[in-house]
Amino acid sequence: RREIKDALAYLRLLVNPGDVSSFQRVINYPRRGIGQKSLEKIFEYVRRTGCGLREVIQGDLLSQINLTGRIRNQARDFLSLINHHAAEAAAGKPAVDVAAAIFRESGLLDDLQEDGTLSGQTRLENIYELLRAIQEHDYGEEAHTLSSYLQTVALMTDADEDDPASDRVVLMTLHASKGLEFEVVFIGGMEEGLLPLIRGDRISPKDLEEERRLFYVGATRAKSRLYLGWAKTRYRYGSRPDFTTLSSFIEEIKPGTLKKRRSSKRSGSRKRGSFPSYGARQPDRGLGARFTDTRFRKQAYSPSTSGHVPSCDPSDLSIGTLVRHKIYGEGQVIQLEGSGSMTKAVVDFHSYGTKRLMVSFAPMKVI
Repeated sequence: RREIKDALAYLRLLVNPGDVSSFQRVINYPRRGIGQKSLEKIFEYVRRTGCGLREVIQGDLLSQINLTGRIRNQARDFLSLINHHAAEAAAGKPAVDVAAAIFRESGLLDDLQEDGTLSGQTRLENIYELLRAIQEHDYGEEAHTLSSYLQTVALMTDADEDDPASDRVVLMTLHASKGLEFEVVFIGGMEEGLLPLIRGDRISPKDLEEERRLFYVGATRAKSRLYLGWAKTRYRYGSRPDFTTLSSFIEEIKPGTLKKRRSSKRSGSRKRGSFPSYGARQPDRGLGARFTDTRFRKQAYSPSTSGHVPSCDPSDLSIGTLVRHKIYGEGQVIQLEGSGSMTKAVVDFHSYGTKRLMVSFAPMKVI
């Protein structure tokens, strides 16, 4: 997707500030007032003189190109931003910290945040998921650097491109599945808030109908079998796992159409690779990941994890308290729910909007 390619281009620039293709992709995204003609002049000068792109922009050579002073300053400011975070990446700062900072300070997050359309919000969620993936990479690797993450992404991309005609599993979004057909289709995340996607406390009838249409598109990709799965609990963005509610779309399916497949009630006993599916009857709430499942705990946030911000004490928070979150940056507490270790804080983050977090588990501190 475009937003992921843009985000990865920023990250590649931090590892290699001389990456011309990545520079071309993001120098004017979000818009910085540097037009295509101005960029062509810069790149033409680089080709003609044989000088490096960084050398031209950050040195006196830029003054030899027929550009306005404003455009020169914009180009230098952009390169200065890249150089600053490139130095952090080179020093071994955790990849998720570097990525979150460049996405925020470049204006990428603000640009997506200002797009109030459903498509725009989906793109923003994709960037959040990218940050979560980088954070998981940090947890699982000894060398949790940006360079090691990009190497992993490159290997995954190469593997995805191998032998496209082979019989294999294909992972894609519901949007990307349009026009395709498969013998067997698995749709995960059949939970209220995820499918249908609900931001905040409610969803408009128009958006709900769009989500229903999207689910229909995915479901009708299956030629022989369709499996619908959901998680009992879901861990998102560093907050404590919350219990989920089965998607209303499943309950709308004609009774008797689906078959329910039960998994063992014993924690962690489901066979590796199995994917529970559910039918017309109310599903067994014992299905899905549990807090005691070792595979689940292995992925969950641990305040003691090296390089991560510890959670703050709920007693330190009150309405109006300013906090800094590991991923979301700075924000202000606007509501508190519960008490003691079960306290939840509703925080309005400057770049990420409002989030509800379990205080005892969220990687944030009072500022």
